[in-house]
Order: sequence, then C-alpha cells, then structure tokens
Amino acid sequence: MGTTARAVLPRRIVETPTPWGSVRVKVALLGGRAVNAAPEMDDCLEIAEKAGVPPRKVLDAARSSALSLMDAQDA
Repeated sequence: MGTTARAVLPRRIVETPTPWGSVRVKVALLGGRAVNAAPEMDDCLEIAEKAGVPPRKVLDAARSSALSLMDAQDA
C-alpha cells in the first residue's frame, strides 16, 4: 500500500457576525481563497444558550458569514 501526501492549508482566524453575536471562525485558504470555515464550537454553544437557539443554527450562520466575508475580500 502506498503513502498519500496530505497538504496542510494555511488558516486564518476571523471574527464574523451572526444574528445572535460574533463567532470566531478558522478559515482554510487555498491559493488565497477561502475553501473551508470551522466556527469555534465554544463560541457557538455560548451564543446559542444565551439566545435560546439550537447550536447548529449558530454554527451554520457563522460558517456562511465567514465564507461570505472572505469571498467579499477576494473580490
């Protein structure tokens, strides 16, 4: 069985708004463009609890917001 090379993408942490508050998000970059966004779960859980919304709703909003912000910076 052969080996598989795995590239580690550069990451940037951005703070992004959601309807319930700001969330820190790790954004992976490929060729200077955002290709993935991973919201900080602790931020999402805290905001969701305070706002009375499901954590998944905050997580999805943060991911979408971060990718939109990064796309706007690339334009």
